Amino acid sequence: MGGDFLDWQRVIAGLKSALATAFWRQVSPTVSGLVTTADNLNKPFSHLMLNYAILRLLTWGNYLLLGECSMRKFFRGFGLAIILFIYVIALFFIAALLIHYTKMPTRWVGIFQDAFVLLGVWLFNRYIAHVPINWWQGRQMWLQLYQALPAIIVVGLLATANLAQIVHLPFSVLMVLYLGYIILVGLTEEYIFRGVLMPLFARSFPKRPLVAVALSSVLFGGLHIMNSTHLSLTYVLPQILFAMAIGTLFASLYARTKNLLLPVILHALTDLSVVVQLLQHPNSSANLNFSSEVSMYVSIFYGTLLIVAIGVASRQLRHVKIQTD
Repeated sequence: MGGDFLDWQRVIAGLKSALATAFWRQVSPTVSGLVTTADNLNKPFSHLMLNYAILRLLTWGNYLLLGECSMRKFFRGFGLAIILFIYVIALFFIAALLIHYTKMPTRWVGIFQDAFVLLGVWLFNRYIAHVPINWWQGRQMWLQLYQALPAIIVVGLLATANLAQIVHLPFSVLMVLYLGYIILVGLTEEYIFRGVLMPLFARSFPKRPLVAVALSSVLFGGLHIMNSTHLSLTYVLPQILFAMAIGTLFASLYARTKNLLLPVILHALTDLSVVVQLLQHPNSSANLNFSSEVSMYVSIFYGTLLIVAIGVASRQLRHVKIQTD
């Protein structure tokens, strides 16, 4: 890694020193002018106001250059999270190109794509991000399930209807393959957005876990805009809102329980509809379409669910510190 050849702390310290020098070259004439003006006025109130202005100016400069919002902290947290998100999109497109040029059979497309992205993000975390992943936490499982109750209710309502359809479909090897596929999807997306991305945001907002949860969920929802390449926007827009809502519940659950396996399982159950779609309509997505009016009503419902999810997350995240290192 680059850290083996460069002392990044010295590099960053040098950049801060250069910025500080440049800052004071610009600010010192202004400060001197304010002091001279105060001396010329020779009025207590003017002195007070101008001294306050000088103090605010100096405080702002110190905060900007030497405070917590340092360059190093930005690139270890928020900046690295944005880079990861762009990297994930790039991985999906590279996988799509490989699928296109290798003429891969349809049934293997999704599995290959998610496995490719999962491997790419694992390497990113292994060599760049260094975020610890809490895969399993077996203590106080009953309390963990209690914390998972809001997500279980939402997922249960969706999974019950889809599971009923799957049970009535004829058993086949493809069914097993697609069930394995949705487990892989849950593993991949939870690892990326809850396992790695959320803690990266938490590095920049260590005392505001809800902000880290919200940012990771917004990007999780935003990723689904890629579905508009083969689905109508009237279907994709409500899907984005639902992804943000369920992502918020999954993120707060992981932050609270330190058990990534719970969101992975719930995510897989949410995607049972994918199994139904692939078995009933393997070569077409024409049935996945909403009229504009239906799309609006569904979006309002999912928007309301998102607000409820934020409220639940706010309650769950009290006195919670997201592990980042």
